[in-house]
Amino acid sequence: MSILSSNPAFFEKMMKAVCHELGVMESKLAEIAQKSVRERLATTILMLKETYGMEGEGSELIDITLSREDLANIVGTATETVIRLLSEFKNDGLIALENKKIKVLNQDALVREADFYN
Repeated sequence: MSILSSNPAFFEKMMKAVCHELGVMESKLAEIAQKSVRERLATTILMLKETYGMEGEGSELIDITLSREDLANIVGTATETVIRLLSEFKNDGLIALENKKIKVLNQDALVREADFYN
């Protein structure tokens, strides 16, 4: 706090950066809140892939292990709903499941399912 109070220019830059990030987060939250559960799950899978990357070179597994309950908490729905939707995504050829890891098989279709362009 002493650095911020002793350097007004730095304080202003920091405040602008924080406000910008807050605005971006608010926008993302509002967008996600207006989506269906299916769209939110697809969006979450894509965000996990972007954030955590792939498990290893040549691997298609997202490099994070989440329980179905954890995934449901991120999406904001019941665990049973996530289990059903993951099964639907698997049957549609969008993803494959290996234990608690998700493999993205068809990213373009997953992006369409997430409704990123509407």
